[in-house]
Amino acid sequence: MIIIITGASHTGKTVLAQRMLEKYKYPYLSIDHLKMGLIRSGNTDLTPEDDEELTRYLWPIVCETIKTAIENEQNLVVEGCYVPFKWRQDFEDHYLRSIRFICLAMSDEYIRNHWDDITGHASEIESRIEDEDCTFERVSMDNRNIIDGFRRAGENVTIIEDDYEKTMLRVFGINCKSLMISYGLTGKVAIITGANNPWGIGATTALAFAREGAKVVLVYKKISRPFDASKTDRNGVDRYYGANAGTAEAVEDKLKEIGAEYIVLESDISNEDAVKEIYSTVLEKYGRVDILLNNAATDDETGCDTIETITQSVIDDTFAVNVRGSILMIREFIKHRGDYGRIINISTDAAQAFAGQITYGASKATLEALTHSIALEVAQYGITVNCVAPGPTQTGWIDSDFEKVVIPLIPMGKLIQPQDIAETILFLASEQARMITGQVIKVSGGKAI
Repeated sequence: MIIIITGASHTGKTVLAQRMLEKYKYPYLSIDHLKMGLIRSGNTDLTPEDDEELTRYLWPIVCETIKTAIENEQNLVVEGCYVPFKWRQDFEDHYLRSIRFICLAMSDEYIRNHWDDITGHASEIESRIEDEDCTFERVSMDNRNIIDGFRRAGENVTIIEDDYEKTMLRVFGINCKSLMISYGLTGKVAIITGANNPWGIGATTALAFAREGAKVVLVYKKISRPFDASKTDRNGVDRYYGANAGTAEAVEDKLKEIGAEYIVLESDISNEDAVKEIYSTVLEKYGRVDILLNNAATDDETGCDTIETITQSVIDDTFAVNVRGSILMIREFIKHRGDYGRIINISTDAAQAFAGQITYGASKATLEALTHSIALEVAQYGITVNCVAPGPTQTGWIDSDFEKVVIPLIPMGKLIQPQDIAETILFLASEQARMITGQVIKVSGGKAI
């Protein structure tokens, strides 16, 4: 595994590399050390002030070092400023699959509010020569250039807006553990339906994909149900209904925070023409679709989904989205398939026996059956089709009273979290899951097994 850490100066790149050395025993190559070694040994007439020339001079050396480490199956952290914006063009795909990329930059507000901290920690790992040109204006311009340049090249940029520690925890997970796993999703395009609930599985998975370097497409439809806006500040049906009735703006804001590349589309997947338009928009923007997450679903919330109360409209409306919509999304995915294909459907752990919600359960059981059948049909293309069946998941709908009812039904004794589902989906969408297909995987803490 190769981890490239770059970005603007004073962003803690060396601190992060040092921590990874101490915790995970990953050796690191400082491009700045390489620069000074070449300058001090007289192997170049360049000076530390020749930034652009140094990048052109140093990067080919660093690039070939990375390739050598990958070929020898060695781990290495490469840290420094001298990484070109379009660095990926210097590596073939089989090298890129072993590279993780981190770019750090600070917002103007952070620089302004934490100037003393920034300059005070400048020599935390390495001794820096006093730099008279280290002014707010220069540091701010450097960070803006990094953000603009790497984003134009299609890279994610982690923006430090509060403090360094919180940013590392938010983006990479506690102790940066997620950096040790490469899902091979950088540059992949993922369509995620049902993505407007910021506490939901769709939104959480979209953020997980984005952090892995994927480009994400959020597809959602507003579902209007009555709710009390004064109660949306806490878990319960009002928060859940309020989120599903809104736009994907809150999710979009989170994607912006981590510098993700994304599209937001309000659409109705039960409509064939709308589904075609979704793919047309995505293909026009990105030229490919690699991953499909069929997460969008609807159910009856009025008590009309039992055998004694069922109505034709409940049957039609539920199957229109959960079954027809999912099939249409899959059909278009197959029609526009490329050299990579992962389809993940979302069911429920109670799909096979769901008293009280018989149509909803039946629609999800149908989706599980479709998963098996379609997996067989598209295996010839190297496309995998799997299904994740979550147990009771806290997507904003389970209030404290209902939590007391539900938790005793879960052998592991706690609610499933959206992140639990997202991490399962990440794996199924990854390079590592290439031979897993036609499976229904329950993520339920032992419930309904």
